[in-house]
Amino acid sequence: MYATGLNAVYPKPNLSRASKGDRQYPYILKDIKIERVNQA
Repeated sequence: MYATGLNAVYPKPNLSRASKGDRQYPYILKDIKIERVNQA
């Protein structure tokens, strides 16, 4: 397959790990009580 230029497409190892440059965002809805439908 390499000679024809075809490569397999699949998730690589450690795909869900965050890299050093990624930002962490706080969870905004942590202190809000959900009391009704479609409360935004």
